[in-house]
Amino acid sequence: MLPANLRIVRGDTFSLTLTVTRDGRPLDLTGALGLWLTAKTVVDNALDDAAAVFQKTLSAGIVVTDALGGVARVTIASVDTNTLSPGTTLHFDVQIKTANGDILTVVVGTILIVADVTRTTT
Repeated sequence: MLPANLRIVRGDTFSLTLTVTRDGRPLDLTGALGLWLTAKTVVDNALDDAAAVFQKTLSAGIVVTDALGGVARVTIASVDTNTLSPGTTLHFDVQIKTANGDILTVVVGTILIVADVTRTTT
């Protein structure tokens, strides 16, 4: 499991490329049953994923770009952070459910929301 501390400018589109490994080798993502990046304001096992500030999945925001190489791209859309206050810290992880049903947490970390200067987008 890798630690990660990200900085995202409020309202920006942010892409993160992940290489999922197991025992130091790329994990084959072929047939993966799930891949999630979940971001919450607090880490609390009592909060289900519906309480997330945002969550990215294989059907919305995560694309496997090289299954055999274990590579996936996560895109955090501008709408995911546009209303957050600068200085907000989110806790996140990335989990995968492999084709054989194993659940692996591959990244745990924080996202710091940084102030944007330009607010005009039209």
